[in-house]
Amino acid sequence: MTKKSMSFVMISAALAALGILLAVLKIGFKFDVTSAASMNLTQLWLCMLAAVIFGLLYGFVRFDRANATALAAATLHDLLLTFALSVLLSLVLPGLTQVPAANTLPAVLMLTVLCTYCQTMLVMRDARMTARTTSRKDVSYEDAAKGAVASSRPLRLRCLVMALLFAVAAAVGGGMGVLSVVAPLLLAMAVSYYSAENITPYVWAACAARMKVRKAYR
Repeated sequence: MTKKSMSFVMISAALAALGILLAVLKIGFKFDVTSAASMNLTQLWLCMLAAVIFGLLYGFVRFDRANATALAAATLHDLLLTFALSVLLSLVLPGLTQVPAANTLPAVLMLTVLCTYCQTMLVMRDARMTARTTSRKDVSYEDAAKGAVASSRPLRLRCLVMALLFAVAAAVGGGMGVLSVVAPLLLAMAVSYYSAENITPYVWAACAARMKVRKAYR
């Protein structure tokens, strides 16, 4: 991985650790009596773990070990960072932990996986294509990753902007109550784009350089 991508990983890790700590200490995610039953952190952690394992298995069966590792890493990163940022957001947006937002919060957080796949799969598709059709003497895996980020960016940006506009329109029309419901989803969209731009492609490149990539041109 590049030094730049490693710096992004460190930033994400720091934010994720802070958010989880605030949640565990109950400084963030302060649920009242009515909404407390809606958020079961243990169950949420298990769902996140299941999503990461699914990403690993799907990537291995559908592609190869490098893609499986990158997809699982992207899923884990995006889930933890979205959760952490939601915890931090709850400090300034109390409605996030109150009904009706509290009732939908776990489900909305798990929609992060969908955002991850929409962004990450596009980058990995282009990177795999480059790796299969070029020699490593001409194009390294890191170069393939950089090229994939650039080539997939227009489509990923369009997907992101359309989804954000829809969510923002719903929030504006529904007021603070709807804003509290869709806020974690907005965070998930931003986080998935951030990781697809700065982290996941270079995780894939590092893994591909160390593992046999299926059908790669040597």
